[in-house]
Amino acid sequence: MKQDLQQRYQPNSFRFLSKIRLLEIPLSNRSDFWLKPKLIHQLAVALNSYQGPIILNLDPRKAFENPELKKLLRKKNVIHPFTTEESAHPDIPLEHFVSTILKQPHLSLMSARLSLVPDKKSYFEEPYAYGSLSYVQDQATSAAQFISSYPLALQGAHFYLPTIVLATLKLMHKCDSFSMPYTTQVDCLKKNQIYRSWKNPLPLYFYKEPIQTIELREVKNSKSILIVDPIDASSFISNFHGNRMTWGDLVATALSNVLQDQTPWQNGKLLAWELIQFLLLASLIIYVSFAKGIRATITTAVIVLLCFPLLDALLTIFTNARSTPIEEFIALSFLALTGISTRTRIDFEERSLIERALSGYVSQERLKRLLYGKEKLLLSGHKRKLTSLLLDIRAFSQLTHTMAPEQVFDLIQTFFSIVDPLIFACGGTIDKKTGDGLLAFFGDYEKEDEPKRAALSAVGAALAIQDKLNQLQNEQPKIFHLDQKLQCRIGINSGEVMIGNAGSERHFNYTILGEAVNFTQRLEAACPPQRVLVGGKTAELIQEKFKLCKTEIKVKHQEELADAYLVEGPRA
Repeated sequence: MKQDLQQRYQPNSFRFLSKIRLLEIPLSNRSDFWLKPKLIHQLAVALNSYQGPIILNLDPRKAFENPELKKLLRKKNVIHPFTTEESAHPDIPLEHFVSTILKQPHLSLMSARLSLVPDKKSYFEEPYAYGSLSYVQDQATSAAQFISSYPLALQGAHFYLPTIVLATLKLMHKCDSFSMPYTTQVDCLKKNQIYRSWKNPLPLYFYKEPIQTIELREVKNSKSILIVDPIDASSFISNFHGNRMTWGDLVATALSNVLQDQTPWQNGKLLAWELIQFLLLASLIIYVSFAKGIRATITTAVIVLLCFPLLDALLTIFTNARSTPIEEFIALSFLALTGISTRTRIDFEERSLIERALSGYVSQERLKRLLYGKEKLLLSGHKRKLTSLLLDIRAFSQLTHTMAPEQVFDLIQTFFSIVDPLIFACGGTIDKKTGDGLLAFFGDYEKEDEPKRAALSAVGAALAIQDKLNQLQNEQPKIFHLDQKLQCRIGINSGEVMIGNAGSERHFNYTILGEAVNFTQRLEAACPPQRVLVGGKTAELIQEKFKLCKTEIKVKHQEELADAYLVEGPRA
């Protein structure tokens, strides 16, 4: 795929070398070639006047024994092909002689039963160039018939032997000789100096356009490289892209890669870059998964998994690097899934902790805003039209003056365990507890103010509280461990207030402030026991749903009496 991108975005940088010709001779069976003397004669005549390097994919033993082809092999521009076969008595001196073109360190025994074909020393003597016809390094690759590289040097019994590509380079005087500092590297030597180095086996760049092929009758005198390859149905192999190609295609591709310096490269620097890229992207996923939210983690994971192959593709397109970071991509995918699952677990635990901590203090609507990030706990406030509710236990000091602190604490806990759920059920938020009472507000909705809804909810909660307290004390007279009935007063008022997080950075709470809240306190103080007293604005909002009884109350620092309304109950 990456080579396809190279061919699409850099079409002029990777083209097949025009000085290579491929002569394919189609046969029903390759062995039939030796049964066609006329064809052999025509081939020998056509190649006799050819001046460029000639590569023959023919059985070396039979070619050496055929008079016309043996005469052709005496030409200096014809590369002598050889193969290997298993033998009980390999000719080690001959193998050593053949390997002298390729300087190499002392190697241990590779295959004690391998012998050269043909086994004639004269076949390999100067001035002839020679190379192995084999194109696979091991039997496993041969069985798979799936080729992505071409060996420049092949293992023999005791030495590495040159292949056709090295022989062609020597014949063209591109290299005087070759050396192998390692079994995975071949150096081209000119005047005993390293001129070029290649990886062994050679990674191949496969061209998009087909290799130029000619027919036997089209062979003319030329200095281009000519590859002669008799083929049949069994001659095809698959390349790195899965496309079919022949031995001649493969050798032509390897020669074009080497002569144009287009072979994909891979070295320690590339591996180091892949490792650095992997570590940076992996670190990014780890950091975001622990420091940011789930959305940022998922976004980062997707970007990383898209960027990693993109960077790798760009590296291939513009530098022709052969990189296959499949393991790194799998590791990043696993790390991304781990990061997402870790962030999900952390968010769930944090959300559960916040929900447990705040569920007893704020309304469900505000709790959702906090949990889903729609509201932040910042020191700020804004105006809203809300309804406030102030509740207080009548004569609490007198009721509890003879009780022990533990008993008072139990009483308060029991009282608020009854009151709080009723406030939350009606959508209220508890601003603060005032010992034996509390301040709550209604109408802190997410989208917009709904004064009427807020007032109805507050009055509904107040009546529910009074009814519940009466009912429980009638059913369980000693529920609060008191000798007399516990009674509470509730004042409710509506109006514009400031709402927000007030206080300091070290301590703040979500509260409401304003004149409407202050008047709620006056209403609560003036409210008869076990009743609900509301202000004028609240009365206007609820009068359609509740029966009201008008009264007047004294307000501190004001001479005139203020209107107030006792809630008698819901209308029929």
